Amino acid sequence: MLASKFQTDLKKVKNVKNQQGFSIAYMLFLMVIISTLFLFTYSTVLVGNYITIRQVKKEELKLKNRSVFNLSVNNKFSPGSVDTTAVVKKHRWGFYLITEVTNYNKFYKLNDIYTSGVKIPAVLNYGLVLTRPNLRASVTGETKITGNLLVTRDRIQNGRITGIPYQKEEYLKGEVVESENLNPDIVDDSLFLSLYDYFNAGDNYIYEYREISFNDSSMVIDTVFIPDSLFIDRDITGERYKVIFCEGGITTGENISLTRVALIAKGKINIGAGNKIINSQIFSMDDIIISESDVLYPSVICSYTTAEDSAFLSRKIEIKNSTINGSVLLLSKSIGLQQNRSKIYIDEDSFVQGVLYCENNLDLRAELFGSAFTHNLLFEKERSVYLNWLVGLKINRDSLDNSYTAPVVFNPVGGYDLIEQHEEWSNIKQ
Repeated sequence: MLASKFQTDLKKVKNVKNQQGFSIAYMLFLMVIISTLFLFTYSTVLVGNYITIRQVKKEELKLKNRSVFNLSVNNKFSPGSVDTTAVVKKHRWGFYLITEVTNYNKFYKLNDIYTSGVKIPAVLNYGLVLTRPNLRASVTGETKITGNLLVTRDRIQNGRITGIPYQKEEYLKGEVVESENLNPDIVDDSLFLSLYDYFNAGDNYIYEYREISFNDSSMVIDTVFIPDSLFIDRDITGERYKVIFCEGGITTGENISLTRVALIAKGKINIGAGNKIINSQIFSMDDIIISESDVLYPSVICSYTTAEDSAFLSRKIEIKNSTINGSVLLLSKSIGLQQNRSKIYIDEDSFVQGVLYCENNLDLRAELFGSAFTHNLLFEKERSVYLNWLVGLKINRDSLDNSYTAPVVFNPVGGYDLIEQHEEWSNIKQ
């Protein structure tokens, strides 16, 4: 009896021991799990804080770089003028200014690139500017201009052209401002001509550009020189800015994309159908022809007319069935020559937002959201030529975005300004 009770008590003790042993191991296991979770959470918080701090420091550095850019672009920056270690380099890229700001802190080293132009000149706040002296003009064809009109003489009357609807309604939603001493030239032609210094300087050429391949990383601007004509049959894109100097003409194939490319040619430039040109510039001493393509902000199209040869007096920029977001400029060595037939022609199937600047004849059939500055308006119908007739013009100056930035070829009276990218401007054509 006693032996049996002893055996029963011994089993109870063993059971308690076994149960206590299992409880201790279980608690130890839980403690390991909890400790691991705590360390993981703590590490995650530390890593998250570190990432947040790095991001904050990066944003602070970006803000400093932007502040340095704002000062330097208007020549107000000098080492020590702000609390920064920034190094600033400036490059001229066609009609724009590229500012390279390099800065660092213990977390980051940033190299920010800014593209800038000039604040739009006050004279381009008008919807239409006609600089021909002693202007005599007529209006017809359901012309509609929203914005003020600046002319040398307020002598605009209704007229009739056979086959063109008569102007029944008031053509101007704004005021006519008269200025007899209106300056017909508000750009610096030397900035255009200096682009062509590259062709004549040879080994002694001193400029920001140099002959390198497009895969070079030592400069913010890549440059190549083509000794004859060029056919572009592939896309030229990427983050870096590019310049192509061409001794002859330039032709693009169809459905080509060009991004951050400056084409500078002595010969004719022909942009093929289906091209998409973004933040690029087209310069020629000859004709520029653009068909069925999109040339998007802040692009520039510019041709130059000299008076040295009669052949140069018939240069043209011709734009058909295309969207233009940016600036189109036709410059002339001599303004007002009667024999000068050079012109900008934009057909009725095109769509323009930006600035048209012409030192000779402007034949505008497209709707313009922006400003037109020209010596003459031109309208040709069959064999008849009508000079300074406002025929079916559709101009809306109020619709041009206030942040539009003009090329530096215009006088920077208002200072330089950062070019903001406007993706929505890519879709303005309805």
